[in-house]
Amino acid sequence: MKQVPEGATIIVGVSAGADSMTLWHVLHHQGYRVIACYINHHQRPEENKHEIATIKQTADNWQSECVIEEMSWQELQVQTGNFQQFAREKRYNILQRVAKEYETPYIALAHHSDDLVETVLMRLTRGTSPQGIVPFKAYEQRKNYTLLRPLYDWTKATIYEYCEKEKIVYCKDSSNDKLCYTRNRYRNQIIPLLQQENHHLSKHVRQFVMQLEQIDDYLEEQAQQIVEECFKQYTKYVCVSINILKNKPIALQSAVFKIILRYVYPNEDLYLRESVMTTLLAFCQKTTGSEQFIWQQHIFERNYTTIYIYRLNTANIAPNSQSLAAFQPHFGEYTIVHSNQLHKQTLCQLPYPQTELEYINIRCAEATDRIQFKNGQHKKVSRVFIDHKIPRFLRTSWPIVTYHNQIIWIYGLWQCIPSTWEGVCDCTMMIKEESAL
Repeated sequence: MKQVPEGATIIVGVSAGADSMTLWHVLHHQGYRVIACYINHHQRPEENKHEIATIKQTADNWQSECVIEEMSWQELQVQTGNFQQFAREKRYNILQRVAKEYETPYIALAHHSDDLVETVLMRLTRGTSPQGIVPFKAYEQRKNYTLLRPLYDWTKATIYEYCEKEKIVYCKDSSNDKLCYTRNRYRNQIIPLLQQENHHLSKHVRQFVMQLEQIDDYLEEQAQQIVEECFKQYTKYVCVSINILKNKPIALQSAVFKIILRYVYPNEDLYLRESVMTTLLAFCQKTTGSEQFIWQQHIFERNYTTIYIYRLNTANIAPNSQSLAAFQPHFGEYTIVHSNQLHKQTLCQLPYPQTELEYINIRCAEATDRIQFKNGQHKKVSRVFIDHKIPRFLRTSWPIVTYHNQIIWIYGLWQCIPSTWEGVCDCTMMIKEESAL
């Protein structure tokens, strides 16, 4: 593997099956320090014991290393829905943690070309976008680690031949024969039937995927510049400007969203359904009103010409009111900066007199808040948020600055400097929304 330095430490996910035992053997004999990581799902107790014993014995025989991880029984008890998807996500989390413990960025999985064919056909059958057809690549750079699939070009038959030649001991997972699992039906029934029509099926699917990867790589290269223009990432949410994106070709819009979704889900393999991409593309054709949908534990909300993406059920807790005299550097997700110099007045910074600092407070908006204009008229703060098209999920933690309990500044939206401050301001307070980039 050209991307991995000689002798590097690699965490290998092993199940004791033929695929992962072959991968362990190949990398070990290539001179890498292999940490074989087995994760016990507690679904086949007797088989699990035999698998663990096999892995430990193999580690001794090869003078290699292994770790046995236990999936939390409590997590398994409360889990509902697709167990295989749930277990897969947990496995990735555990492998990342083990990689961190061994101070290596490399995680290797035993996916091979037959897995590729199965997954492509499953996704096409369920319905997927062109960006979601390619399930995995031989080398993938994630946010916190590098994912390797050295057996990417191997077939299952080749793996069995290798095991026989090298006398590798492996275990058979009885659940692989159960037709209640979708993948098993494809592997044991559907694909053999299709191969009767054309015995080159697997070869043709792999060629199809290679062509898609080339197209995908080109589109992503073109889309990256657009992402830099239309995308902003903050601590608790990201946002996408529709105005920048709406006039781009559909293929580029799709590539942009694929890149953005990797920011939102940095360490996950996403199955991008056609319905999800179709909805995101439809968002780009509208500039009025608001709408939202939920996918993969996140809310996707279009608010006029901006798409916001934020985690479902994330408590947007309003920070407590605080005096500016305390010189606290943070207010919730915002940074507060004070300067002893007087800067130009804008809606993102407030000039004030140092002598009045103890009477100035910062807090979040309340339902009964109203602002008063210099002509004596009043307006609800909630109406200000609506007029400026601020999405609801941001309003509860939006910074409000008061002077003697009267609102003088709604960060970024409205400001009314007290008349008594005219000519005596000698300091400036700036509020900045914290970016995750």
